[in-house]
Amino acid sequence: CIGIFGGDGATIGPIALRDEPAPGLDPSISLAGFFSEGLALSRDGKVAFRAYLKGPGVTGTNQTAIYFGASGTLALVARQGQSVDSTTLGALSPPSVNADGQVVFESANSVWLWSSDKGLARVAAVGGTLDGGGTITRIWDHPQLGANGRILIDAEIDDTPALLLWDGTLKVVVKVGDPAPGVDGTPSIASLHGINMLNAKGQVVFGGSLETDDVVITTENRDCLWITDPSGTPHLVLRTEGTLALGPFDVRQVTEWKLSEEDGETYGFGPRESGYPSSFNDKGELGVVVRFLDGLLAYVVSRVE
Repeated sequence: CIGIFGGDGATIGPIALRDEPAPGLDPSISLAGFFSEGLALSRDGKVAFRAYLKGPGVTGTNQTAIYFGASGTLALVARQGQSVDSTTLGALSPPSVNADGQVVFESANSVWLWSSDKGLARVAAVGGTLDGGGTITRIWDHPQLGANGRILIDAEIDDTPALLLWDGTLKVVVKVGDPAPGVDGTPSIASLHGINMLNAKGQVVFGGSLETDDVVITTENRDCLWITDPSGTPHLVLRTEGTLALGPFDVRQVTEWKLSEEDGETYGFGPRESGYPSSFNDKGELGVVVRFLDGLLAYVVSRVE
């Protein structure tokens, strides 16, 4: 990749080009290239990206960096090998951004939040403990940044898959083994599906499968989709073999559904604040393609007040 380009719809121009001096570093160090995946575009038109570096002293342990901004105003967010809070940054995950000028990424088993006025701050780390109990034992590499600095983190607590939300403090949204909200008999959640979304209100969409007993809960009716309300309480939206009312006298049985984010090969996947397409908007409305038992396909919009 020879450069990062952007525009306003009428004109397009370079934001960063290969062989140019690397902003924020010694003039002898230049940009060697760019990662082709993981670009993040904020709502005010600024971009975050990962770049390769070259020059004196550049090795395999410090050759990548994250930048954020626009043409002529790029800021160095982080560099591989940089020491922050007694931690040396390793590989840098794709960044996520918001319109507040913040950037989030994962490195060295930690989630980092950057802003131009405060620099880098660690918000979660493997080995950290939660107020409600439990220790973070793994952090996956694509935290999602929403408005007002909220961060959705795919992690493990005591080796159990979980979703965490940081909004100044770290909270558990859901974890495997929790009772399944809105499901009769409150069976437990056996797994999380991995496609999670965060909106500007701090609401979260997540999918999961129920623990089967091969009698009441089977492989045909175990998959569920939830949305949290602004207070953080999850509400059941869809369940396979559950029913959905399309009108006052039109109730149909659900067999499967699909979110637009699952077509990742076509659109890529990432948070709405970073410029990716999303079927979950800031009003709390979720668009889902649903197939019913009679073969009907419908695009359904669900909303949790």
